Amino acid sequence: MSKIAEAERSKYSDIWQLPDYAKGSPGESLVEMFVDIAKPSPRASIIDVGAGSGAGSRALSERGFNVCAFDLTDTAWQHDDNIPLQTGTIWKGTIGLANLFDYAYCCDMMEHIPTQFVALSIEQILRVAPKAFFSISFTPDNFGRFIRQDLHLTVKPFMWWRDTLRELGTVEEARDLIGEGVFYVTGS
Repeated sequence: MSKIAEAERSKYSDIWQLPDYAKGSPGESLVEMFVDIAKPSPRASIIDVGAGSGAGSRALSERGFNVCAFDLTDTAWQHDDNIPLQTGTIWKGTIGLANLFDYAYCCDMMEHIPTQFVALSIEQILRVAPKAFFSISFTPDNFGRFIRQDLHLTVKPFMWWRDTLRELGTVEEARDLIGEGVFYVTGS
């Protein structure tokens, strides 16, 4: 594992120890928007990229989808026998391993990726799922100060994210929600 990946894994092992960090889950709260935009078929397979504690994964599973979770660390994961968790470094190509999915669901994760690995991470996501739903924050994080680390490493505006995603796939939907954006991208 690279020094950058190890430093990121250590940082998230630390931050997930703070009870307030686990309160509220963008992944959980955006399931309905994902369903409205992507219109996945019942029982579609979904990889929840940046699953964290698994709240979004569980919300997707409760809707009847076949879910696999993926995260950098299992520190926050609240074990669920019905939802497998894979750990790895997204830009290193460990996402999905040998599996392919109908959709990728990626909420509150891309802004946490070092900028130099953003494009590679998007490529890896679209490699394992031809359709991807992203929710991305455009603002600095509020929690990193508690561990003296920046958590949002790629703080960019809506147009930067939209254009970066366009270079790697087809942006079917792009919504600027002021402070964050939602993007639905299909592989090219």
